[in-house]
Amino acid sequence: MRYALQRQYDGYQKTEVLWVQELDGINQFGPVIGPNPFDIAINKKYRLGHLVEYFYRYALDMDESLQCVEQNLQFFNKKRTIGEIDFLIRSGIVIHHVELVYKFYLFDSNVGHIALEHWVGPNRKDALVNKLDKIKSVQFPLIRNSQVSQLLELKGYNVDQIEQSVCFKGQLFVPFGEFIDAAPLNQDCIVGWYLNFDSIDKFKDCMFYIPSKLNWLVAPFTSVLWISYSNAKKEIEELIKNQRSPMIWVKRNHLIQKGFIVWW
Repeated sequence: MRYALQRQYDGYQKTEVLWVQELDGINQFGPVIGPNPFDIAINKKYRLGHLVEYFYRYALDMDESLQCVEQNLQFFNKKRTIGEIDFLIRSGIVIHHVELVYKFYLFDSNVGHIALEHWVGPNRKDALVNKLDKIKSVQFPLIRNSQVSQLLELKGYNVDQIEQSVCFKGQLFVPFGEFIDAAPLNQDCIVGWYLNFDSIDKFKDCMFYIPSKLNWLVAPFTSVLWISYSNAKKEIEELIKNQRSPMIWVKRNHLIQKGFIVWW
C-alpha cells in the first residue's frame, strides 16, 4: 500500500498543468511542488479526486511561502448546498481562491469545432469546455453570492481582494499513431494514445496491465502483474459492453506504452 501510494504521489507530482498562465480567462496557480518522498500514511481508501486533494494539501503544507487557510469550505442555505470552495491560500498578503482539478482527456476531432472543444473524457461524459465553463459560471462566482460573501467577511476575508485561479492538471491522449498539436494546451500533457476496441488486435503480441482508477495517476513501470492479450481482451470487452473505457498499459519487448481502449 505504502509503495503504491508513493507511485501515485509521484505520478501526480509529475503531471503537468494543462495550460501555462492563462486560458479562456482562467489563470493557473502554481503548480505547487511537494517534497519527496511522500511520508504521510493514508489509512483509508480514497477516490481519485480526494487523493489528489490530499497530495495537493501536502505540497501546500510543505511550502513555507504559502499557507492553506481554508479547505473544502462548504456553504449552505438551510439544508441546501450553495457550493464549495476547494482552497483559500495565503501568499504574502494576498488570499487566493484555488479550484483544484485533475482530468484525463482524449482528443476527438469529431466533437466540436475549435481546438478546446475536441477534448473529451474517456467515457464521453465529460468535456474540457464544460469544465472551463463550470469554473467561470459556477465555481468562481460563488464568492459573490450574498450569503457566501457575508460568511467569508465574518471569517475575516475581504472578498473584493480575493484572487481566483485554478491548479488544473491533466493527462492528454491522442488517436493511436497520430500527432496532435495540443495548443493552446500544454503539449507536455500528452502522455499516451487511445484506440477503439475493434482495433485491439494491434496489440495481440503484447502483454497487458489494466490499472485501477487510482493508478491512472502512475507512470508505467515494469514490475506489475502483466497478463496475456487473450485474457486482457476478455476483461476489456466486459468493460466496453458497459460503455466504460479502461486505461491500459501494453508491453512489447522492453517498451511500455499507456493508453485507453474506448467503446465509442
